[in-house]
Amino acid sequence: MRIELDLKTINNLILTFALFKSRLSSVNKH
Repeated sequence: MRIELDLKTINNLILTFALFKSRLSSVNKH
């Protein structure tokens, strides 16, 4: 269970980071 929770947290972090990166790219392009 603990490992599953960690994986979920990591997945959330990656998703958030991806969104943040894409947003930065949009700002830079603009």
